[in-house]
Amino acid sequence: GLPKMLMGSGSSCVSRGSKVYVVLSVDDDHVSQEVICATFGHSSFEVVMVMSGNKCLEYIKNCQKMPDIILLDVMMPGSNGLGVLVELRKKHTMLQLPIIMVSAKNSMTDVVKGLESQCNDWVHKPFDKQELLARVRTQLTIRELMEKCFADTETSPASPAVPLVAPIRSQAGKITAEAQEEIQRLESCIKSLESELRQLKHLLHVANMDRETLKADVNRIRTDFDKARSRVESLEDQEAQRESGLRQLQAQSSQWQQQQQQQQHNQNQNQKPPQPTARQPTQARLSGVPGVVPESWQAPGGCSSEDKVLLQRLLYQNAHLMVEVRGRERMLRECHEQLQRQKMRLHTAELRCEQLN
Repeated sequence: GLPKMLMGSGSSCVSRGSKVYVVLSVDDDHVSQEVICATFGHSSFEVVMVMSGNKCLEYIKNCQKMPDIILLDVMMPGSNGLGVLVELRKKHTMLQLPIIMVSAKNSMTDVVKGLESQCNDWVHKPFDKQELLARVRTQLTIRELMEKCFADTETSPASPAVPLVAPIRSQAGKITAEAQEEIQRLESCIKSLESELRQLKHLLHVANMDRETLKADVNRIRTDFDKARSRVESLEDQEAQRESGLRQLQAQSSQWQQQQQQQQHNQNQNQKPPQPTARQPTQARLSGVPGVVPESWQAPGGCSSEDKVLLQRLLYQNAHLMVEVRGRERMLRECHEQLQRQKMRLHTAELRCEQLN
């Protein structure tokens, strides 16, 4: 039957064999202890059972022979399994004292915390007996091989264990060389990517500058376009005013000529027409100008000197207005052409903005 569990030094169940491994089981659950003892009862193991973390630390401190492996529960009263693991690792390495955590806590956080605290393995409750036995044997085999390699390399280089160590070292050197090559390749790739990143940043900066410059050009062209349009509208208004004034002068001139003709007609009926007067010298300068009397024209004989002067003044004003109207028309055409050019530039700039966007 199963031995009685002692809380102090611990109790054991031993199976006979050529080599006996001591397994220290630390768990406050009696059922779990019985299952572990039954698992290793038919193998070459001696199971020592303690019921708390403090008893485990006390046993390790006072035992004459260190256990070959420890099965450590996590949830226990007093010092839990992780705290006991940390205390044991202060004096014993993973090679010197393998520890397998056996717990019902299956969260990944607890497993990672245990592995970071240097436990050799983690087994979840409820566990399979064959799986637990295989994991324990694996840890013991690893420990024996490592101890044998260290002992052979330190004491006897020509021992039979050297052929086992040499391939391992050769393989480790090969893996190290491959790792170095991979690191160099990755560093080269990183440098290449950094260079490409700098080029892309430069291109992005240039594109942003072109975009800002193009926006400024578009705003300037729009401002020029608005100014040109305002100027054209102002010229059109001035032209309309000039044409209105010209029509008024023409109407006044026509009315005055009709009055003079009527007076001449009345005088012709009463008396003989007077002799034609000499042509005014200023008429020669305005010959050929629309709206000015020709050189052969003479004022009617019945016109007074004041009427003749008024007529000449009206004709001169008419001529000057016609010349100014023609100049305004030419300026208006030039403004229209400039307006069309500004429209084309604005359209081209907007297309470039769309392409950059």
